[in-house]
Amino acid sequence: MRKTFLSIAALIAVAISNGQTGTILVGGNASFSKTKNTRSADGYPYYYTKETTLAINPFVGYQFDENWTAGATGTINFSEENYNTYKSKNKFYGVGPFVRYTHHLSDVFFLFGQLEGQYKSTVVGDVKGVSTKLFPAIFINVKNGFGLNFDFGGIEYEASNYKDAPCDLRSSSFGLNFGKTFNIGISKNF
Repeated sequence: MRKTFLSIAALIAVAISNGQTGTILVGGNASFSKTKNTRSADGYPYYYTKETTLAINPFVGYQFDENWTAGATGTINFSEENYNTYKSKNKFYGVGPFVRYTHHLSDVFFLFGQLEGQYKSTVVGDVKGVSTKLFPAIFINVKNGFGLNFDFGGIEYEASNYKDAPCDLRSSSFGLNFGKTFNIGISKNF
């Protein structure tokens, strides 16, 4: 699977290098969440969880046409979970290609659809996987190509392989979450 993503990334790099006109698009988003749960009986806590997650999702692409952009996207994710006295820390990264089709509504508002795929791996342990996501979004041009991206969910598939589990564990998930999530990002055309 890693070879497939590297081949796709190489093809995108060739397409980018052969482009005659266009601009470089740079952007991304970040998220932070903190969750705390406590249960108690007779006034004494007996169950406690706390989870903290920080995710950074940069991208860079080449706009080789008025409507089309292709490039690479990445993910860096740090998480920490406390369960009573047990503490777990994890870091994973992901990298892969994306392609975006943009429809210009005006000089300020643009609609776009983006398809992206990523190869993901944990830093601690031996968990590897892939994800694919397709989502619609709105770009608002604030000034000189700098703007805000808003997406409201999409279609996502993810598959993982846990090599360090007692047995060879594999998991996969499929999600359709239009209107259930909301993400804000920034981007700049150079």
